[in-house]
Amino acid sequence: MRSPVGWVLPAVAGVATVVAIAASADPAVAVVAGAVAVAAASLLIVEAWSQRADPERPVPAPPRSELDRLRSAFHSGRIGREDVAIVLNRLERRFRDPNVGLPTPAELAELAELSPAAFRRYVRDRLDRLEAGP
Repeated sequence: MRSPVGWVLPAVAGVATVVAIAASADPAVAVVAGAVAVAAASLLIVEAWSQRADPERPVPAPPRSELDRLRSAFHSGRIGREDVAIVLNRLERRFRDPNVGLPTPAELAELAELSPAAFRRYVRDRLDRLEAGP
């Protein structure tokens, strides 16, 4: 128990139980001692319940960076191509031209249908444009 009186409750419950058993000839004393034993045991249970450990809460994942998004998008294959295009647009908007819009659904569909080599060329061209600056 964390409470400084945590050892008192079991002792009181034990002593009251022994008194209740020993005083079986006197029902009044036995009933009072039994009631004290039950009350002490109940308080012990309540204290133990209040001191129980809280369940562990999951640690929230840190916010994903653009690099993390790109990495997971590339590992996703064709499914992640839309994410790659969106992240590249976001980077271009941030570092090169704030007026660059999001790719249209038709453009995203075209990217999904590109061959792996053509998609790599698309990404390489976009990165070259980013590196060239404004």
